[in-house]
Amino acid sequence: MPSRADEPDRAVGAEQERIDPDLLPGRAGPTPTVIAAVAVGGGMGTLLRYWFGRWFPTSGLPVTTIAINVVGALALGVLVVVLDRRPSLLTRALVGVGVLGSLTTFSTFVVDVDRLLDRGDADLALATLVITLAAGLAAALLGMRAAGFMANRATKGVT
Repeated sequence: MPSRADEPDRAVGAEQERIDPDLLPGRAGPTPTVIAAVAVGGGMGTLLRYWFGRWFPTSGLPVTTIAINVVGALALGVLVVVLDRRPSLLTRALVGVGVLGSLTTFSTFVVDVDRLLDRGDADLALATLVITLAAGLAAALLGMRAAGFMANRATKGVT
């Protein structure tokens, strides 16, 4: 049975199969360039998250964390479609894994819920869970649909 590394990465609408070079059999791991792209993007996303938290502090419902995660899910939805149509390993590493991976963090979300529970705010903790998951999923789907719609319009020459 073939391993995941042997399977091509198929893009929606692509005429040819393409393989992520970092997944080729016998490959030791990601290239130094990809590692650097993840690191640079990660630094950018981390700084953005830090500054958004400083500029928009919240008490009670962690609106800043929710907003960051929802906007990040929307951006990731768009990025998935863009990369399906125009694959770029470095863009995926820099923007997807680096910037968006560090900007949107599950750990901050979990810590926020835990703090609410520690304070006895079970209703706010549950609201944070439900809003984050539902809005994040909806945002990712919206980003994918919007990017797909725009890409199809561009392909047909509609402005």
